Amino acid sequence: WQLLAAGMASCGDLTALLPPSWRLSANADALCMVMAAWDGEMLPLAALPGSAHSTALQLLKDATEVRPALTAPLPLAESLEGVDGLHLR
Repeated sequence: WQLLAAGMASCGDLTALLPPSWRLSANADALCMVMAAWDGEMLPLAALPGSAHSTALQLLKDATEVRPALTAPLPLAESLEGVDGLHLR
């Protein structure tokens, strides 16, 4: 990934981005890290499940692999211009 934006959100709001094996076991009240990246062509989206007390650093440290659950296309004209930065709200 060339660029990455990340933040913490309720796992209950990120179910579609969680790996399938974690969807049923994730606590809806727990905090998950949500990530959006730019890979030069698409915007991959991924989430890492945590606990109610997880920090972003703990989740990244414990993750053995991060795989995007979804990829969002960027219109061709915009992708040709390139992406300078990402921001999550």
